[in-house]
Amino acid sequence: MKPAVGRSFSAEEDKRSARQVVLISWELWQRHFGGNAGVIGGSVVLNATPSIIGVLLAGFSFPASGIDVWVTRPSDMAAIAPQFWDRITVLIGLGRLKPGISIRQAEAELAVLNKRYVAEHLDLADGRKGVILQATNLHDYLVAKERSILWTLFAAVGFVLLIACANVASLLLARASSRTQEFAVRAALGAGRSRLVRQLLTESLFLSPAEYLGFWRREWPCNP
Repeated sequence: MKPAVGRSFSAEEDKRSARQVVLISWELWQRHFGGNAGVIGGSVVLNATPSIIGVLLAGFSFPASGIDVWVTRPSDMAAIAPQFWDRITVLIGLGRLKPGISIRQAEAELAVLNKRYVAEHLDLADGRKGVILQATNLHDYLVAKERSILWTLFAAVGFVLLIACANVASLLLARASSRTQEFAVRAALGAGRSRLVRQLLTESLFLSPAEYLGFWRREWPCNP
């Protein structure tokens, strides 16, 4: 992602000894700095005073909306003492699977990496699982807490839709029963069953948009 103002991170700035720099969102730039390009190279106060090197494009959101500041090494900015950086992490890595690679294959590869890490850091494992690397679909991770709410809402909407369909079906059946004599005359004149069905379908197709537009005008009156 090329920033709208300034530049992006460099490889050197991702090293432990490098100075701390940040990218900020367009919204934060407008809201807090008034869109002043002079903030590039300036400092902001977080857990330290990193320099602003760029402003991302308007509407950019990663990994979710509402984020205003991106740093190269989040563990450095967290309230974790340096001596624990190799034991505790607050990082969530995001990656894109190669074409044709499933999430199960990624989990299998991470399991191998996990075993290697535990074998090389027995002092950290302490007889337990030292570090657990897991692969989770980003979409599932973001909606995990809201999944039950979404399913409940989906079921409620579906139930209301079924009631509406049942009501419309009842009205159409009542209308069709009142036209029994008409259909009998058409059948006597040679109209087959398929011809009658096509007639009803055609009437329904024309009726649906007419009813929809009529509802729209009733609910949302407007002047021409």
